[in-house]
Amino acid sequence: MYADWLNKILLSNTDSVLCCGWCNRPVDENAALTSASATYCSELCFSQSRRATFKKNKTCDWCRHVRHTVSYVDFQDGASQLQFCSDKCLNQYKMHIFCRETRAHLELHPHLHTEETSSTGGNLITPDLWLRNCTSPENNRSPSPTQGKFLERNHNRLLPYL
Repeated sequence: MYADWLNKILLSNTDSVLCCGWCNRPVDENAALTSASATYCSELCFSQSRRATFKKNKTCDWCRHVRHTVSYVDFQDGASQLQFCSDKCLNQYKMHIFCRETRAHLELHPHLHTEETSSTGGNLITPDLWLRNCTSPENNRSPSPTQGKFLERNHNRLLPYL
């Protein structure tokens, strides 16, 4: 189920789709309401956006819900300051960015994607996928006796085995 959801996000191309400036849903070009700053899918989205702008209410940068400014979660993304109404929205935003970067990485290395799916039968993205062709010949030596031994503790965090 998670793999299907991830593939849907990775394979979707939203660059050519016109999205609502309030709810971020796809907008039919024939039914769109256009203002100077954005395009909206309905009168309701337009009026909610306008009301939030004039009342100077803060909207979540992910779900677009209007929330009280005290409960916002701030996040610095490059040069822009984003505000989210909850940790859940922040985590969904981070997952969206991860999926977008993963898709870009797979497009740069299509041979990695085809090898991975043909050898395992699945579409799992693992550190091995990222680092497979990034090792130098001197790093391909056999590992030392302590390398590669880990214990799983504390919610799947890997700790070195001593």
